[in-house]
Amino acid sequence: MGIFNRKSAGGRKKPTTGFSELNRRTYEASPTGRTGQIDPTNTVGYAGNPNAKKQSRRRGADLGFKPQESLSDYSRRGQQQKYAAARKAQDKKKRKKKIIIIVCSILGALVAAGAIAFGIISCNLNAGMGNIGLTPTSLDKPFYMVLMGVDSSDVRKAESGGDDSDYRSDSMILARVAANEKKVTLMSIHRDIEMDMGGEYGVQKINASHSIGGPELVIKNVSKLAGVPINHYAEINFDGFTAAVNDLGGVDVNVPIEINDPEAGGYVPAGPQHLNGQEALILARSRHAYDAYGDGDKFRAANQRMLLSAIAQKALDSDIMTIAQTVMDMSGYIKTDLAINDMIGLAQLMKGLNPAKDVYTAMTPTQGVYKNGGWYEELDEVEWKAMMKRMDAGLPPNEEPYIDPATGTVMSTSGSGDWEGTVSVKNGSGVDGAAASASLKIIALGFTATTGNADKDNYSKTLIIYKDDDKEDAAEAIADKLGCGRVQQNDGDYDFDTDILVIIGLDFE
Repeated sequence: MGIFNRKSAGGRKKPTTGFSELNRRTYEASPTGRTGQIDPTNTVGYAGNPNAKKQSRRRGADLGFKPQESLSDYSRRGQQQKYAAARKAQDKKKRKKKIIIIVCSILGALVAAGAIAFGIISCNLNAGMGNIGLTPTSLDKPFYMVLMGVDSSDVRKAESGGDDSDYRSDSMILARVAANEKKVTLMSIHRDIEMDMGGEYGVQKINASHSIGGPELVIKNVSKLAGVPINHYAEINFDGFTAAVNDLGGVDVNVPIEINDPEAGGYVPAGPQHLNGQEALILARSRHAYDAYGDGDKFRAANQRMLLSAIAQKALDSDIMTIAQTVMDMSGYIKTDLAINDMIGLAQLMKGLNPAKDVYTAMTPTQGVYKNGGWYEELDEVEWKAMMKRMDAGLPPNEEPYIDPATGTVMSTSGSGDWEGTVSVKNGSGVDGAAASASLKIIALGFTATTGNADKDNYSKTLIIYKDDDKEDAAEAIADKLGCGRVQQNDGDYDFDTDILVIIGLDFE
């Protein structure tokens, strides 16, 4: 936008300068006059025309230059202007400095707040984690860690007036973590294993360790049982487990059977499910849903390992901010000797872990016996030592996976095989356990498999149906492993959510 100059009604008039003799002599005597410049501040020559000075300035502007003031550097006005300019520059520097101070103060406050929050979270996580008998080691080397699920919550503690140390363990897992190799082994320890607590307590079930002697006694007894040093410890209650699952947006698992267990907290349908925190907790706690099938504790432990694998996969697939937020939200419900940066660092090292291949699961080999007025679990010492030898070497505790044929519950995994993907195995032969038996072979290849019944039980031939072109080779590998089956691409006649559908026929042996 330009500068708009007003014109008088009669057009532009030539300004009258009124340059008198007196003014001429003043001009010649002035420093400005000697340079040949007119002093526009001298109003003497404008006496006859009050607008002449204004017109002269306008004319100068029309010619593209600004009239210059003739002020000696030594005049009062000149000194005032220099002072004003200096003061203005000084004020500007002061304002800039003030802004920098304010910004630095804000940043300092944020850093301080972050440090305080970090300290609070660390205190929550490490509360009660003094000298509890852990053996120090580096996180970049394979280490053993005890994972404890305690049957407490804020509601339970409010009702009883106790704290987490007053509760027994609902879950006890010995984990071997090889972060650099991206391998994890989860070994569930049966809670009813007979254990000599020593002193006044004598022989007890191992899950009483927590209520009797807290983390220190748990670590001592697990180390004695397994014959390995315990390097780290983590304990989580019901609220923390629920919060973790919810923070991750839920987890995807295959629920083996329908869970309708009021003592565990409610109902969860069977089949592939996306579970929120409360639903996952019901599945993790339920054992009476399996009363008709055998030892409910073993089935519950298997489901807990399945859930932990799903949680690990979801967490490791998340960005670092989600992982950090999950740790922050869980800080009030978890106790561990690990620092926050250790946990985040481990998560970064473990990124890329594939639970189907890289997580081995198993449970202590025990047999129930009745004595001293109660049921206990006794270890099969020979099998247990063989399993721990394999585990300590970084191998799966069991050479082959095992799925309970009656319920389809995955009781152990060996992570073998290089294939990836999901497979739905349906029993169409009418032979009990056929789908479970076939799924074992499929899991051994590296796939994640779920089992169920087909729409009918008189398929004469096994069908292996894949969705996408890039799954044809995987389907062929399954046919080779089963030793039977016709491979075909889905033409729309079959409805399934997995990568591959296997319908077991009478030709499967």
